[in-house]
Amino acid sequence: MTEKRATYPDWSAIEQDYVSGWLSVRELAAKHDVMYETARARCKRGEWNKKRRALREKTERAALESQTEKRARDLVDFNNADIEAAKELRLLTRISMREARERGNMTGAELRAHAAAIETAQRIGRIALGLPTENRELSGALAQQVSGKMTVEIVREPVDGIR
Repeated sequence: MTEKRATYPDWSAIEQDYVSGWLSVRELAAKHDVMYETARARCKRGEWNKKRRALREKTERAALESQTEKRARDLVDFNNADIEAAKELRLLTRISMREARERGNMTGAELRAHAAAIETAQRIGRIALGLPTENRELSGALAQQVSGKMTVEIVREPVDGIR
């Protein structure tokens, strides 16, 4: 006659299943063929709920950090593309102005369009670099950024009595 051996539940596997999963204690007990009350007692004694919350918080933090890093990389790529677009816009504006000068007849509308294009290119570049968009603040911001490399000082003096 063969003897039946008692099999004991693998409580570490059951705990791992609970902590890393979404099953309730009742569903877990049914899945692993153990009594609900026993599983509930083990869950309480082993603080499985606390472990489950800690694992979920850790996972959420890791996901958030990963998402933040990706967004930062995307922002850098986007800003680099903006800087390149601003450079290209400035180049095209210079070419267009040179062509108009060579024709010898730049209209007021062309001049205004070129000025607007240059201002737009400057704004795009400043925004991409995280600088203020007003020109008067730009000089100070650039001087602060390059401090140590170069010093820029702008002195405004009246010219021939004009202020």
